[in-house]
Amino acid sequence: MFSPDNLGNDAALGKLVRTANSGDYLFKQGDKSNTMYLIMEGSVGLMLNTVHSQRRVGTVGPGEMVGEKAIIEDAPYKHTYSAVAQTNVVMLELDKQSLKTIQKRIPVLTRSF
Repeated sequence: MFSPDNLGNDAALGKLVRTANSGDYLFKQGDKSNTMYLIMEGSVGLMLNTVHSQRRVGTVGPGEMVGEKAIIEDAPYKHTYSAVAQTNVVMLELDKQSLKTIQKRIPVLTRSF
């Protein structure tokens, strides 16, 4: 599994690391973006808002991705759910180019997908 230790002392890769505190949103339903997150530590709840309620539709944890459709699309992707940190989270924020770069530098990442 991929962890912060896999980054070594690579300053360029270190710039991709993001943290979130419990309760912080990575993104909200309806937000547009062109980045995804690879969770290294902690867990993230996936929440779907409807007219009458909000319900959890999933949870992602270490070694899992969230928001990956945002890097598949050519235009910024409109998220269909919210992602909120359930615990303190350490993650990588990746766009198309940074994903290619990190896959070349850290082959273990490719096996994480």
